[in-house]
Amino acid sequence: MKKFLRRFKKYQPESFWTKRGKTLYSDNPYDDEGYKKQTKLVLDYLKSLDFSTVLEFGCGYGRYTKLLLENFKIDYYLATDLSSDLVNQARDLTKDFDNVTFKVGMIHDLDIDSKFDLVFGTEVLQHVKNEDIKSCIDKLVNLSKKHVVNVDSYIDSDSVDLAFHCFNHNFEKIYSGNKSVNKVRRIRLPVFDHSLYHVTVN
Repeated sequence: MKKFLRRFKKYQPESFWTKRGKTLYSDNPYDDEGYKKQTKLVLDYLKSLDFSTVLEFGCGYGRYTKLLLENFKIDYYLATDLSSDLVNQARDLTKDFDNVTFKVGMIHDLDIDSKFDLVFGTEVLQHVKNEDIKSCIDKLVNLSKKHVVNVDSYIDSDSVDLAFHCFNHNFEKIYSGNKSVNKVRRIRLPVFDHSLYHVTVN
């Protein structure tokens, strides 16, 4: 049924997430045990990495933004999202930190000159359309000096029934096609069919 609906319901990321951004914080889908478990696993993994500057793409209302600022020594943190409502909520959530800056924009349109030790995002790339995913990943890799980490759903199957705003990308294959990528590691998480992808760059 979802595949049938996908054919007739056109997905426009900017308009979809701009609208969704107005209610995401109040709906708070992340306030359950599964997401709390996921968050702990992700933070524990990040503790094994060396970084002092962070670019977070798709920061939402700032749940990971705040957690990283609280748990790591970070000199500079840039968080982005295409929803201005979510960016405003994230800015308010992290108002006690003076080392974080926010920017509104889609990944492949971001005009950023700096490179970052860690480029990080959760449940963002699975919402990028098939025709845009390679350029988005190339952009993220290009913005990293050391690490790219994304947490997204990928199901090893040719027959996947997804919501119209979700896409089943083979991240390992896409990352591996970038000449600046040194290594790709996939860690399957025990919640929501999600995997953590850790990419090291040359």
